[in-house]
Amino acid sequence: MSEILAHGAYLCLRRFGGGDVGSAGAARVAALAERLQLRNEFDPEWTPSRESIAFLRRHDATPGDIADDDLLQADWVIHVASKRQEAITTRSSFQ
Repeated sequence: MSEILAHGAYLCLRRFGGGDVGSAGAARVAALAERLQLRNEFDPEWTPSRESIAFLRRHDATPGDIADDDLLQADWVIHVASKRQEAITTRSSFQ
């Protein structure tokens, strides 16, 4: 069996009713990332590691060998990577 270097997940988000994801729970996402000890991988004051979160806005997408319509049509993507499986599988209620 190969060593697991990191666990990862993508969360694909689409605009709904003219809304902007920047105002849709951004504080709760930031609080969850802090609780899980994930750092923004684009933060210039931080050396990237496997404990990271990235906030991406899709400008364009090209289909690949594996079909993924959710990713192709996402307006935003949140990517999480961690050596700790629980950082990826933790559920949080955004109520």
